[in-house]
Amino acid sequence: RVRDANSGQLREPYERSPLTGKLFDETGDRLTPSHTKSSSKAGAKRIRYYVSRRLVQGDTKDPSGWRLPALKLERAVSSAIATHLAEHGDQLLAEPDAIALYQVQDQVRELHARLGKREDDILRSLPSTITVSPHDLTIELKRDAVAKAINVSADALNE
Repeated sequence: RVRDANSGQLREPYERSPLTGKLFDETGDRLTPSHTKSSSKAGAKRIRYYVSRRLVQGDTKDPSGWRLPALKLERAVSSAIATHLAEHGDQLLAEPDAIALYQVQDQVRELHARLGKREDDILRSLPSTITVSPHDLTIELKRDAVAKAINVSADALNE
């Protein structure tokens, strides 16, 4: 077990890669968590990656495979979700009234802050699938998870 840097709580090591099972490349190949260890005078350092499954299972030289630094990818996904919700937060509700809209905007600001802190639980819960391609990062969000994160009913959200 490992200690979470933000909360200080103990958790299982697999939780260190919050996008596990959600990442795919443009061919539909799953990206799987991996790591390497490097040593320096300061001590050993564990560097995490998300790697195309075909590189892990076979041809490690396949030029179409991905090996992405986990922290950078997790930050990019967090940032993309936060930006999307901040820009479109006023369009989330199917039938907004002034009070509901104000409350949702307030919840979106809180969610934006949580994503900025890269809280693993929120990063793990919001996306259903993430597709990586040479020029795009496509993120599909879970309707129920978004509703829960902004404290509204899933039925109240736009399609």
